Amino acid sequence: YDEIGTSTVQSRCLAGLSNNTAIFCVPGSTGACKTGWNGIIKQQLDSTFQPCNFVQHVRKKSL
Repeated sequence: YDEIGTSTVQSRCLAGLSNNTAIFCVPGSTGACKTGWNGIIKQQLDSTFQPCNFVQHVRKKSL
């Protein structure tokens, strides 16, 4: 939101969980991907991020 204002609602981004897997769909432009990663996704995959994050909801992949 800080970067593109209310145009955020038109970005066609989508995020959710399915079968303990985090799914993030972001627009294809380089700028949109960087904004999505730096502004949302990176923090949500960090277990220390508060007040909440996706870490407890996703399954660790076994090697």
